[in-house]
Amino acid sequence: MPIVVYFSHRGEHLINGKIQSIQVGNTETVAYKISRQLECPCVEIVPVTAYPQKYTDFLGYPNWLGTLPKPIVSFLQETDLANKLIYPFCTHEGSGFGRSLLDLKILAPASTIKTGLPIRGSRVLRSDKAIENWLIQFYESNNRQEDLKHAKTNSWT
Repeated sequence: MPIVVYFSHRGEHLINGKIQSIQVGNTETVAYKISRQLECPCVEIVPVTAYPQKYTDFLGYPNWLGTLPKPIVSFLQETDLANKLIYPFCTHEGSGFGRSLLDLKILAPASTIKTGLPIRGSRVLRSDKAIENWLIQFYESNNRQEDLKHAKTNSWT
């Protein structure tokens, strides 16, 4: 059974070049969209020490400085993902995956990393079709033909 594991940040974000406050993090929004489409659990990685809410207080990222945020690194170091399929997704404001996929392969060398989905943070609310198209690889690789037919004929919100 699939599971969606994510780390997200609420508070101030850079959106279309302006600092704005959001109540639900961009990556959290995408994670729940994926979870609803797959009808699977969604689990948030919560850092032991909370990150600051102010955007200008940040030193790091969800694709922050071109790679994985520290809570994701810690999760990967502490979790045995050998022989697991990983479908990475990230939110960003222009850097795409940066070097995070290379870092993911280093941190999870015995896992199979599938094609990832980068979504610009300012577009997460309009990302349903991109998520649906990206998930087709999951349905195909897991021989879930009924779900694949459903994905191609329905649009989730």
